[in-house]
Amino acid sequence: MRDVSQAIKDLIVSPSLGIFALVTLDFESGTEYWWTGNFELNYDSKVWKPAYSLGSISSYDETVSLQAKQLELTLSGIDPSYLLSITTDNNRDRKAKVQIGFASSDFQSIVGHIDWFVGYMDKVDQDDGPDYSTIKIIAEPKHKIFKKNKRRMMTHEDQKEIDPTDLGLEYVNELANQITLTWGD
Repeated sequence: MRDVSQAIKDLIVSPSLGIFALVTLDFESGTEYWWTGNFELNYDSKVWKPAYSLGSISSYDETVSLQAKQLELTLSGIDPSYLLSITTDNNRDRKAKVQIGFASSDFQSIVGHIDWFVGYMDKVDQDDGPDYSTIKIIAEPKHKIFKKNKRRMMTHEDQKEIDPTDLGLEYVNELANQITLTWGD
């Protein structure tokens, strides 16, 4: 388990401070910043959009081993036109971060924040209603990347996922069919 400093423990139990969550989601179409308040928050050189009370974050337990526990984030009541590209983006293995913030009880001054979860999006689902959308994101912790098998085929299509402008593997199959290798001569 992560060691939490005494200063952070004091902030958590302080009756004069409010606690809130900050969520950073690095979608292919751009990074989104959400927080659990009901107004736009200018903090840490970013503008955080309000999720009001319409968002939820599942519980999350850290383990000493490299055991991967998933985190589920849900944002509800979002204007569907705002999120058109999210479900068509390739968001798998893109960064997701949840931070816990501390502010004065009236939220006029923010004391600071700590990182609570840092990982990668695994699955993003969007459910569109007539007026509002719900996004459900399953994220895995950053150490999960060490356990994933890299299944790279070293083909032109595979290389385009890394760098769409790189043409280095475009002619490999064509060249392989034109050359005959004779072993042992």
